[in-house]
Amino acid sequence: MGRTTRKLNIGRRILKESNQGSNATQTTSTHAEGSNVEETHTTSTDAQGSSVGETLRTSIHAQGSGVEETRSNPSHMEDETHESEDSHSIPSDIEAEEAHIEKEVEPKKKRGPTRMLDVWDMDDDDVIIVNLDKYGRPIGKEGGILNRFIGSMVRRKQFAPIKYTSWKEMPLKQKSDMLKKIESKFEFIPPINDTTREMLKSELNDKWKQWKTDLKGKAYDPSKTEEEVASVVPDSRVDPDQWRELVHHWFSEKAQKISKINRQNRAKFEDVHHLGTKSLPIFIDEK
Repeated sequence: MGRTTRKLNIGRRILKESNQGSNATQTTSTHAEGSNVEETHTTSTDAQGSSVGETLRTSIHAQGSGVEETRSNPSHMEDETHESEDSHSIPSDIEAEEAHIEKEVEPKKKRGPTRMLDVWDMDDDDVIIVNLDKYGRPIGKEGGILNRFIGSMVRRKQFAPIKYTSWKEMPLKQKSDMLKKIESKFEFIPPINDTTREMLKSELNDKWKQWKTDLKGKAYDPSKTEEEVASVVPDSRVDPDQWRELVHHWFSEKAQKISKINRQNRAKFEDVHHLGTKSLPIFIDEK
């Protein structure tokens, strides 16, 4: 018997099931950012197709929560309880003060880089369905996943080298390879056309420039020499040779003039972008 393709438009994957044999089982696990989410989706079908059973089980564990299990010897529980009450009791006001101090000194957790490993590690037969609006722009939750995936792609040195000073200098092969990778991970409805591809190129350009700006904000120091800045690579995703070329450009007279003009132009803006990682089409679609 042939293979059946079943599309699940949930921003995760298209699952392929086999009808061969008496039973077929498909299991999918996803992990939501900021929490641990385990989802198991099991489908069983008999050889004649006479009965189908589906079970969806989801368990969510809030980040930072825990379960502590304690086993005690019953014969000593009573003695230990009295001893604790008589000689080791702590006034409630002291406990509250200690808890407050611990809360104050606890370091804040910082969010790490968005690497989108769930998408990068998908099987070759799996894709994410992305809907396009009437202008050919990605929208919905899946459009947001695509947006973050593009951001992770331009931070990979093999796709978008940072040694080039402008997007125009980026070789056509690099741009083509990035588009091919996007189309291998995402399927567009309606089907992608040249208009959408140009939009994707523009998004790649914007996020690539933002990546270089972020790196400059982390590492560039005009009080240091070019060699001092180039000797410290600020991110593990950055190629050291590409980094040196980028730093050399920053210290050039041409780049210094452009940077000064850009600072003056930014100072004229009164309205600041507050959409976060959402693109404008996605924001409009959610309204």
